[in-house]
Amino acid sequence: TMPPYVLIEVPTEASHLNKANDFLRKQDWSGARREFRSALAVRPINPVTWLKLLDVAWWEDSTEGRPLDDALAICAEARQAIGQDHPELSIEIGHAYWCLRTDQQEEYEKVCRLVLDQHSTAEVPRTQFQVARILALGKRSIVPPDQIVKLARKAIAADPNQGYFSSALTHSLIRAGQYEEALATSEGNNALIAMSHACMGNDREAGKWLELARNAVADNPLDPRSTWYPTRRMAWEHFLRETEQILAEQ
Repeated sequence: TMPPYVLIEVPTEASHLNKANDFLRKQDWSGARREFRSALAVRPINPVTWLKLLDVAWWEDSTEGRPLDDALAICAEARQAIGQDHPELSIEIGHAYWCLRTDQQEEYEKVCRLVLDQHSTAEVPRTQFQVARILALGKRSIVPPDQIVKLARKAIAADPNQGYFSSALTHSLIRAGQYEEALATSEGNNALIAMSHACMGNDREAGKWLELARNAVADNPLDPRSTWYPTRRMAWEHFLRETEQILAEQ
């Protein structure tokens, strides 16, 4: 008689990602990193998985007080795997965010130069939006704010159906000191509305919108457990933190 066949289930990218999400819910950052790595072994050109791996690495190392050297190495590894000319810049947004969150202005400026060198003439609207997002994140950008505004407007003109593009325009208008127009383009983004009012010195109004922005994420933690796309969560947290800093200094 023939011996019974044994069915061996080969782990898939999806199974590793599901396990990673389970680890995230438990705040087991190391377990999540391990499963994201395994998912990338199956499909190494997925920029979203690289971003999630980086997000967890940044979060774990920063909360543990460790240097971010490991995450920076993963950034370089991710870009090599995906390709230097790939139009998706989520990894660079994450890199820029964490540079600013950890007060590494020089490293942030390196990211800005990188995206400008490689994507300043990009024709893909999402790439244009992402370049504008990166350049507007820092209070001290390497290009004049009006140039960032022009790039954000170009992305919206090319693809007006992507509502989230307006957040880069609103943020770049704030950087340019055009606060009234920033409010007009905010598209209900409570965090950016709060920042606009804070920059205008309207502390009471800023406080009201800041509370609404906090409530929007009351049941959705601002860490890698969030159900939001990582760069959206990073930007929201960045807006909240900067608005709080502005109000504290006034």
